[in-house]
Amino acid sequence: IVTKRPTMQQEGNASVRIGNDGLLNVYGLYNLPVTDSSAVRISYTANESDGWLTDSATGEDLNPESNWASKIAWRTKFGTGTVLDISWDHEEVNQLARPVIGIVPLNPYPYPANFPADPDTYLDPFDAPVYNDVVGNRESRVFNGVTLQLYHGFEWASMTYSAAYRGFDTVNREDEDGTNRINLYLDTANVEDNSSFYQELKFNGVAGSVDWIAGASWYREDAKQTSYVNAFTDSIDTLYYNLIGFPLFSAMEQTLQGYQVPSTVLGQTWSEPMYNTGDFTAVAAFGDAIWHVNDRLNLTFGLRYTRDEKEFSWFNGARVAPDLDATLAFLASPAAQGFLQGFYAQLDMIDPQLKSLYTSDVIFNYAAFPGIEGNTITKKNSWSDISPRFVADYRINDEIMVWGSYTNGYKAGGFNSVEINSQFDNEDVDNLEIGMKGAWDDIGLSVNTSLFSYVYNDKQSIRLDNDNASGVPQYLVDSSDEEAFGWDLQVLWQATEGLGLMFSSQYIDQSYKDYITSDGVDLSGEPTGLPLWSFAAGGNYTWLFSDASKLEFGVMHSYRDGSRCNSDSQNQGTCQASPNFTVGEDQNRTDARLQWTSSEDRWSAGAYVQNAFDNRYIGGVGGLTRDVFGTTHATITEPRKYGVEFKVKF
Repeated sequence: IVTKRPTMQQEGNASVRIGNDGLLNVYGLYNLPVTDSSAVRISYTANESDGWLTDSATGEDLNPESNWASKIAWRTKFGTGTVLDISWDHEEVNQLARPVIGIVPLNPYPYPANFPADPDTYLDPFDAPVYNDVVGNRESRVFNGVTLQLYHGFEWASMTYSAAYRGFDTVNREDEDGTNRINLYLDTANVEDNSSFYQELKFNGVAGSVDWIAGASWYREDAKQTSYVNAFTDSIDTLYYNLIGFPLFSAMEQTLQGYQVPSTVLGQTWSEPMYNTGDFTAVAAFGDAIWHVNDRLNLTFGLRYTRDEKEFSWFNGARVAPDLDATLAFLASPAAQGFLQGFYAQLDMIDPQLKSLYTSDVIFNYAAFPGIEGNTITKKNSWSDISPRFVADYRINDEIMVWGSYTNGYKAGGFNSVEINSQFDNEDVDNLEIGMKGAWDDIGLSVNTSLFSYVYNDKQSIRLDNDNASGVPQYLVDSSDEEAFGWDLQVLWQATEGLGLMFSSQYIDQSYKDYITSDGVDLSGEPTGLPLWSFAAGGNYTWLFSDASKLEFGVMHSYRDGSRCNSDSQNQGTCQASPNFTVGEDQNRTDARLQWTSSEDRWSAGAYVQNAFDNRYIGGVGGLTRDVFGTTHATITEPRKYGVEFKVKF
């Protein structure tokens, strides 16, 4: 993405957008020449909204937005033909995290949800009450980035040197159970501190009939991440009852009450952190050349070499439950007359392993792997790749050009942060494509179309994995071999001076070439879930008035086929999960805008509507707690959005 650079012209613009659900968006930009050879460009945007969901118990607005960002860019041109660009980006987000909607009917408290969950009883997410009770509910991020680019022109080539620093701190703590019951409580939190530095030096020029570019880059990233799973002893009690048939904390609580011991083990916080560090380095060298064989034929060849080196570590210590530990210490003391020792002796007659569950991890449980718990585990790996590309394009006449290409892409492998000592392979893709581009200026028509086919080897994606020691599902990066073929089309037509029309569509048949999930499901030859068809169509009409002002109306409709199900789709929550509602159905959306602009393009005012017909869809069903609490939840798409916007240029 190349943003607009500072210019030697004083200019600016500002806008304010007001919409439903308390939306307020403001934006401003100002460009100012500072000297005869330098200029500064400053921009700012802020976004606030109340959210479009409401907690049914507290009345609190959920899914709100609260963020702002700014940028300062400086450009200096030197007499030697050298140009220096320096910019600073800053962004802050501070809002509630993404909510989920519980869709299981709950029994009266304190009885847990029915386990396992019965899809026949699921509630329609659009009618279900929304309960999110996350302690410390938060999505926050502070980002800073500094970029330097230096351009210089030599007689034989142009040089560009780029250096960029990026750093951010983020906290995201969100609900995972979709209820407000302490005996079903589970939330997850991701806390990350990340910094990276990138350098690139490239040259581009012309040698006879060849346009060329060549360069090299270096990248370094340092990451610290902590993944938390947070619960209460009440919900850990439910988990153990559902998984092993023994209510760990209820059993102790009833015994405490029976012996009239003034203490409780319920209502205590329980947290399991996984600490990770990452040290990643990547170097690359690349070149690309376009040979203009004649005035109709061009041949392009490119080559990129990349080497990635990654070092990753995991540290999983004991679960964190200070109040519970203090209670257990008291129950083992003379003041409690050795209650804990006697209780543990009773547990030993049932199962000698039960007493260890009061102090061991549940989610990140590595007790079966000696040397893992309480130790830092480090793993290193490196990946190298040479990626070529070939393109041939031929201009049949002044209106039509045909082309064909082969490209190879690569993405380094990596490590799963919540699964100790795990890694996934590098991803690479081979893509073949042929197409046609046409432009008929006399009738205002342009058409682009292509046929394509690709094969992904070890394609990386996020998957809910149920096959782990604790029995609690985890979201992990998984890899699979996939293949696809398809066709796409884009048409733009300026039918009249005031009327413009567009249409685009894509057909893509994507399936697994070779893939057996961690749960042992063989999906080879089955669809990946990607819809077959999608299209967008729209137009805009402009009325020009005698005072040179204008009124523009635009409308756009988009359509996407339903998800293509496979043998694992229901487990992943992407296809039909209940007879009471539909998941993965066809989707439609219509957006429209009406805007008036003054003469000389200085003032404008408009109204807009997004999702005009209020089409709503279920994004997915499932979650981490489905198979441990029976508390299935869902996500839904946003409702209709509408508002007004005012702009001024100066």
